[in-house]
Amino acid sequence: MKRLLPLLLALWCALVPAQAKALTILTEEDAPYNFTRDGVLAGLSVEIVHEVMRRLKVSIPIQVMPWARAYHLGQTHPDVLLFTLARTPEREEFFSWLGPITTNKWVFFARRGSGITITSLDDTRKLRSIGVYRQDVRHVFLRDQGFTNLDVAVDTIQTLKQLFAGRVDALLLNDEGMASHLAVVNRTMADVEALYTVKTVDLYAGFSRGTDPATVAQWTRVFGDLEREGFVAARRKAWHSGSPDQK
Repeated sequence: MKRLLPLLLALWCALVPAQAKALTILTEEDAPYNFTRDGVLAGLSVEIVHEVMRRLKVSIPIQVMPWARAYHLGQTHPDVLLFTLARTPEREEFFSWLGPITTNKWVFFARRGSGITITSLDDTRKLRSIGVYRQDVRHVFLRDQGFTNLDVAVDTIQTLKQLFAGRVDALLLNDEGMASHLAVVNRTMADVEALYTVKTVDLYAGFSRGTDPATVAQWTRVFGDLEREGFVAARRKAWHSGSPDQK
């Protein structure tokens, strides 16, 4: 019997699949997709991620951190789910994509009454400075386009403070979150003006390279169910049309 034990143990290990590594879920403060209100994480993307977890019967804490750090971890570590993430050709190789969750527009904003006129992307090269936040997709986009007049801040709120302090001429941000961000610095949409829309992009959650394929497949299947049932469309409509109860 003693001689059989090692053989039986080896056979058991071969037949029982290895335990999948735990998934790490990362996000940032970026209303209306993911943001903290009264100590609770809320937003369109948060609702969808929570619903997928509920249906998979898993509970994984969502960690909130500065985007540059979260994005670095998503690029360099396996078993990471990162959201909310603009899907661009430059990012394609780094992630397996879950979505689309929604879309947004990249818009140049200036202070109301600034007198600035922009009719093309090249016009913005003539500005004294453009506020962006570090490693955000819009920062990377302008940097890769050869812009040299970028003022890089740690987050969106810092860029807004710089705008109203007169330290930058314009900001490149998404259109949907602007009102929420302005509220943090006690401003409203009446204090800014949209100058020029650069592009419209799809937003996703992304699994990092090396993430367990079974995990990706499970989440993708459930997200597909949510799309077919109308859950994603309904939550998207609720968040885009105003301030849902959950917001």
